Amino acid sequence: MYGRREFILGATSLATSAVGVAGVTKGAGDPIVIAHCCDPQFGMGKPRDGVNITAEGYASDLRRCEAEIEILNSIRPDLVFFAGDMTHRADDVTRDWPRLLGKLKVPFTVAPGNHDVGDSLIGKWTDRFVSVFGREY
Repeated sequence: MYGRREFILGATSLATSAVGVAGVTKGAGDPIVIAHCCDPQFGMGKPRDGVNITAEGYASDLRRCEAEIEILNSIRPDLVFFAGDMTHRADDVTRDWPRLLGKLKVPFTVAPGNHDVGDSLIGKWTDRFVSVFGREY
């Protein structure tokens, strides 16, 4: 497990390498713009039936995220960093994210949250996460 300092240093390093991979050339002193998006957590939004995920709640979260992707594509940050909990249930990670990530026209990285891979890092959920988002750190 990494502490906050190690995570920030790793994310900064990753941002720098991702910008280079994307072919973005930055001059000395030019800022690197990182969009930080956290907890999309599809299925956590309203309306919800108590604690249960409803089709309408999931759909409203999905529409919100599609609008956010349009905004991200229009502002063109150097990197989009998703800070985990991409869905409320780990089983839903493969449901819409592959299509959504295909719409994103800027470099991105995703850190897994406990809703994505489980609190105990259960192998099947970690494998599923990696199949959609790439390496988990």
